[in-house]
Amino acid sequence: MPGAQARIGGRSKAWYGVTLRLSEQVRADWPAPIAARLPRLYERTERRLADWKGAALDEPTCPADVALAGLPSLTGQPFRIVPTAAFWHAGPSGPVWRAFSPIDEIDHPEVTIIEGRRVVEVEAARGDGLEVVSLDEVTGEPLRTTAHTVVLAAGTLETTRIFAQSMDRLGGVRAPAWPGLASKIKQGVLTRPAPWMLERYRSGDLAYLVAEHPQDNANLFLELRDDATGRPYVDLWWFAEQSATERATVTFTAEGAIWAGTVACEFGAVDRQLAAERAQLANRLLAEWGCQPADLGRDPHPGKASAQAVFDREAVHYRNPIGLSDHESGTIPLGEHLDDTGMSRTVEGLYVAGPAAFPRAGAANPSLTILALARLLAETISAPASRRAPHTPALSSFRSADERHQGSTHR
Repeated sequence: MPGAQARIGGRSKAWYGVTLRLSEQVRADWPAPIAARLPRLYERTERRLADWKGAALDEPTCPADVALAGLPSLTGQPFRIVPTAAFWHAGPSGPVWRAFSPIDEIDHPEVTIIEGRRVVEVEAARGDGLEVVSLDEVTGEPLRTTAHTVVLAAGTLETTRIFAQSMDRLGGVRAPAWPGLASKIKQGVLTRPAPWMLERYRSGDLAYLVAEHPQDNANLFLELRDDATGRPYVDLWWFAEQSATERATVTFTAEGAIWAGTVACEFGAVDRQLAAERAQLANRLLAEWGCQPADLGRDPHPGKASAQAVFDREAVHYRNPIGLSDHESGTIPLGEHLDDTGMSRTVEGLYVAGPAAFPRAGAANPSLTILALARLLAETISAPASRRAPHTPALSSFRSADERHQGSTHR
């Protein structure tokens, strides 16, 4: 995501604010102690976000939101307003969409932000604790910072690189290949709205709704908004979980100060079949609403931007390449290299936060779960040592992606 990587605050400075919970089916594949706590953590996090927003997370933003809410979605739940930790506010050139970012909440005299450096790895400090090694991005000068607790929260790919490099240095798991990398599959249809959809639509509005399909590991979103020419259009799009058998592997070359990594992934046969079925379902729904469906006999455009470039009157469909949706997860899952608190099983005091630690990501946007787990991690770290769970020893072996999901019923 341009402008969001290698930046304080990361992608929280460039997101839409969507706050959906993981489905019960997905949480069933998480370690039981965490799965049991997630509903309560969700409630607390949602209340905090609503306080920040000053309104309910599913507060309508325009009359069209209300008019479209309740539409049936054929096989899933009815459409409802997308809950968002975001709001419109006045900007110099018109309304601006502002979403919550934890970095905006940091205001404490004991908090220091060090900018302009890239973390290399975590090493054992002399005596006790850990030592974070970072390099100045301009001069390459190293900086060593000692701490008893270190949390890696740099985004899935960079967190995986730091964790892998640190494990090699600290004598933990030595693995050049890290399987289980999952992305979301995004696909949709752009078309013009039926006349009834415009009865309560005003130019400049953005109607944003979702119908959850947990049994299909997918969510269906409906947007009604203006295009670049000011004409309203409909974007009916799916956000689906990538199949467990077709997830990617991150492989690192253990050379140099900062390891280079490559991702091996493909859009597999299972996901192609499911994507074709979802495209047909979206077309059926559009036809029922009186909108023009897309010609599915043509190959989908590689992403929404490509589809928008040719979209005018005739409906077009698109599908993002794997990895384009900025929701990577699953390389360092809780319950394997990490215990149930997110701490490394082999290095006491080293934690992982964010979607890299998700045992399964499901179809939901990950941000609400990221914030909920961050709350749990903060409580764990700040608790007196006497109240913390004992350090869990390392697992005896490293499981492959297939072994990791053996027995799972999701596709």
